[in-house]
Formats: sequence, structure tokens, C-alpha cells
Amino acid sequence: MTPKTSSRVGTLAWAQRSGGILSRRERIGLLGDAARLQMRILPAQTRALLGRTNPRAFSVDPDRLRVPDTMIAREAEALCSEVYTHALLNHCLRSYAWGTILAQRDGLEHDPELLYVTCLLHDLGVTDRYRDTVTGQACFAATAATVARDWSRERGWGEPRCTALADAICQHLNPQVRPEHGIEAHLMQAGAGFDVVGIRHWEVATPTVQTVLARHPRLGFKKSFASAMCAQADQHPGTRTHFLFRYMQFGARINRAPYDD
Repeated sequence: MTPKTSSRVGTLAWAQRSGGILSRRERIGLLGDAARLQMRILPAQTRALLGRTNPRAFSVDPDRLRVPDTMIAREAEALCSEVYTHALLNHCLRSYAWGTILAQRDGLEHDPELLYVTCLLHDLGVTDRYRDTVTGQACFAATAATVARDWSRERGWGEPRCTALADAICQHLNPQVRPEHGIEAHLMQAGAGFDVVGIRHWEVATPTVQTVLARHPRLGFKKSFASAMCAQADQHPGTRTHFLFRYMQFGARINRAPYDD
């Protein structure tokens, strides 16, 4: 890992060094990232809010999305079935679906197994089993990343793959994760953002969205997830979760997501 990579906000190396607490300079940098993201999506977002149909919305048959049938994918499914609520498990499965759909829309080649395991394990840090298991770590995404890295090591993944998994999970709280920061990291964050606050939902055709939602129902996800994230923000000032609630109206954005819960 290069010094530049290890110093980037959101990587596991950054979280291990900082305990997940943002410096003033890092908060300003994330605000800039958020502002640039908002400016980029504002025209399409406004059209969607006005109820205007996007004639170029991407359509795909969700039945044709590839779900990896590998040993580690099945073990990840089993672990998540044990530790997640049904609503949180469905969020992780939808995040994979949205990320895969956006990959097809954007023409991004990716590793389906790595993306799938990343999406499934990305919220381990908010579960009762793993919430406080990483000493000195305030960031739940970094806790999840640490647990997932060690878990994947035990199942025979090499260090580069374990690091890619951990960094993808740890970065997903950043306002933006660009493809050059890891294709799977970019898709995981895009899929989660699509599911939690509806970013880019206007780029996917309504029948495709409805099919994914029917397959993995939301089950009151807005309320339960907003409550869990608010608790994280209150308990850990200075983290990215706290940043999202304080500076980006994260709770309101969750409630305004274009889904009926």
C-alpha cells in the first residue's frame, strides 16, 4: 500500500491510525466531495423530484444478475443470516443488486464474488455480535472492515484480496468513492447509497427497481436504519457517521428516499 493510499480518508489504514475520527482538514475535504457530488447529480435529481420520466433509464432483468455460487459467498450468507435483522440483510442484498446494475449501466468490469461478499459484510459493525469488538475504533465501518478482513483471511483469501474487501467496506461512508479507489469499493458505495438515500435511482428503470424491491423487501428499513445510524452518530462524535448527520442531513435524506417502507 502506498503512502498516498494509506493516508486517504476511509481506508482501513486511515481508520487504524485515526481511530475513525476525522480531523478538521478531513471534514473540510469530505464537505468538498459532498458538494461536488450534489452539483453533479442536482439536474437529474431535480427532474426526478418533479416527476419527470428519464427516457434513458437503464433496464435490466434482475433474474439475470449473477449471484456468486462459491463457498465463501455461501459462508458470508450464512454469517449474515445469523447476525443481521431481516431488514438489514435485505439492505445488503439490495446493495449488491444496485451495485451490479450500476456496473452494467456504466460498463464497469468487476469481481462479482468480491463485490458480493463486500456488500454482505459491510454492516457487521452495527450488529450486536461485532459492534464493540475492535479496541480503540469508533467507526462502525472500520470495525466491519476489520472483522471482514480477518474472516476472509481465515477462509484462505490472499492479503491483496482481503485488503480490497476491507478498504471497500471501510470507504463506504465517504460521500464519494471513485472507481480509481477500487471498482468494487465504488460499486459497493454506489449500491448502498442507491438503497439508503436513493442516489442515482433515477438512472434505473422503475420496473427494474420494483423487481429488486419485491425480491428483497425493505421491511421498514428507513426507520430501523436511521435509528441505528443516529445512535452511532451520538455515541461517536467526530466519526464519518456523525459528519453525515451534522453536515449532510443524513437522517432527513434517509426519510426522503424514494421508497415506500
